[in-house]
Amino acid sequence: MMSELIDLLRYAPSGGNLQPWILKTDQNDTMMDITLYLDPGIRYEGQHTDHSGYGALISLGVLTYSIQYLCSTYGYRFLKKTIHSDRDIYKNSILINLEKCEPISSQKAEIFRNRFTDRRCYQIRPFSEDLKHHLLADSDSSLYFFDEDPKRKIITDLLSQLSLIRFQNKDLFKELSHELKLDKSASTGIPISNLGLSPLLEYITRLQKRYPLSLPFDSLYSWPLYESIIRPMKYSATIGCVKMPGKTAGAWIQVGEKIMSVWLKLCESGARMQPFGNTLCIANYFQDPDFFSFSERQRESIKTLHSEVLSELKIDTAEACIFFRAGYSNLERQETPRKKIITIS
Repeated sequence: MMSELIDLLRYAPSGGNLQPWILKTDQNDTMMDITLYLDPGIRYEGQHTDHSGYGALISLGVLTYSIQYLCSTYGYRFLKKTIHSDRDIYKNSILINLEKCEPISSQKAEIFRNRFTDRRCYQIRPFSEDLKHHLLADSDSSLYFFDEDPKRKIITDLLSQLSLIRFQNKDLFKELSHELKLDKSASTGIPISNLGLSPLLEYITRLQKRYPLSLPFDSLYSWPLYESIIRPMKYSATIGCVKMPGKTAGAWIQVGEKIMSVWLKLCESGARMQPFGNTLCIANYFQDPDFFSFSERQRESIKTLHSEVLSELKIDTAEACIFFRAGYSNLERQETPRKKIITIS
């Protein structure tokens, strides 16, 4: 049963489908201990413009909650978890204690398996107030919804401008290229066809991967950004944010736990969700302004975006947080190949 659970866990989401986890298991007749830690063989700063490894820490929290969500289906009762956080990203780990029990039949495995990031347009159909109240009541003040047009526009502008910076900055584009692997059979990385990019942006992306170019004009990206961010954001039932105070490893892990909790509750209600890792660019900038070769204009843009969101939305994007959009869709599911999780007994 444990092998089935571990095989299913490879569908847990992570930035760029990097799947930066190693599971160490220790069991006897009645108990199971699982230690999760980050794979020291993965260069986190080479993915998702995230040299501080914030995305990897979010992924660690995602996997932790996924185990809690699924364990009863496979005959284990969740007892407790212990988070060992450290300034050194590779030393962060989580110990989960489980107790063997009779499997509890449910739809959780199917919901988890069919949960996915849909980057395309959703239907303009609002969530019920009951669903929102349920999510907010269970969030310990870490969940925020932004449904008013002025606030939605601020978030759309934030994500659009950060995408412009990622595509126009040479260093950031090299990092982004790791995600956009042309080989759809690759064990990691998101195929371009799954990104929901417009044909023009897909063409520019393929061209820049083959011939590293610097395209300095915003106009070249205006329509592609409309297709890949602005229009999908418009056609979403709601836009939200998960936010934890502080910049510690533990705070970023908690963001991962909460975003997965919200994601699965939405899936249970028939909705879909797309998290946005773009804001990690801001957190990384304030952690180390000199890591990427930002131009003066890009530096000012990042600081301005951070200030506007802090002032208007009361969200500090230099701390642990992640934005997402959610809604309903009848579109077919797009699946990305997943590598098997490294396990140690």
